[in-house]
Amino acid sequence: MIRPILFLIGCLPQSAVEPLSWFLGSIIYRLMPRRRRIAVRNISQSLGMGKVESKRLARRSFIHMVRVGFEVIRLPRILSKIRDLFVVEGENRLREACGKAKGALVLVSHLGNWEYGAAWMAATGLPVAMVVRPPSSRVGRRYIENVRQKAGIETISRQGGLPGIVRALKAGKWVLVAMDQHTSKNDVTVEFFGRPARTVNVAAILALRYGVPLVPAFTWREGSRFRGEILPNVEVKPSGNTDDDIRETTQRITDKIEQMIRKHPDQWLWMHRRWR
Repeated sequence: MIRPILFLIGCLPQSAVEPLSWFLGSIIYRLMPRRRRIAVRNISQSLGMGKVESKRLARRSFIHMVRVGFEVIRLPRILSKIRDLFVVEGENRLREACGKAKGALVLVSHLGNWEYGAAWMAATGLPVAMVVRPPSSRVGRRYIENVRQKAGIETISRQGGLPGIVRALKAGKWVLVAMDQHTSKNDVTVEFFGRPARTVNVAAILALRYGVPLVPAFTWREGSRFRGEILPNVEVKPSGNTDDDIRETTQRITDKIEQMIRKHPDQWLWMHRRWR
């Protein structure tokens, strides 16, 4: 049943994606009360919005995520045009980093369309790998892996991903790591929207241990096109106290993510249980 649905979505014309996203996103917002409550609570506590405003923003976030899903399914059809869909600020920073390092960690978030951002990077000629949490559905997992493969993106499983990340970096890959989701107790707690949030620490560890460049990169939608921004590398300041250095570096990364989410709050994953 899933395969025919994916095929039909892949055949949709671009003009149908936006209205269908609004329609289905609004329905899903109503049919998923638990996720709706999580989103509304996260927005209220993070942005200080009232209940009505929080609900409106939560609904737009659901609609946005449905649209991201449609766009990812359609990605193989538009790969040849992916670079034309983006206006990227700071691309020169990416090129400069390329000249100084064999590989790098690209710090991303679930803002805008991160899959399209990865495909854009691969289309520029960079060897790209992405750390991912595979979908639970076997069909969905195979489909998204195939989509990424066609886009020229290697995938590294988030579970036990450190050796895979190190191998990719040694091979000169540009490894995309999402830094905005809840992680295990083995990681580090930093402030995110003024509240403690468990955050993956692999980027800080690799930067401190091997001098790997940390390149923050973000995307967001503007109409039917996208904007991207490559920020200056995150500064790493070793003090001799490894635990403090990891926490401080991760906090700097998290601060940049928060700043970008505040600019485009309707395009972030508010229904995720980020604070636990």
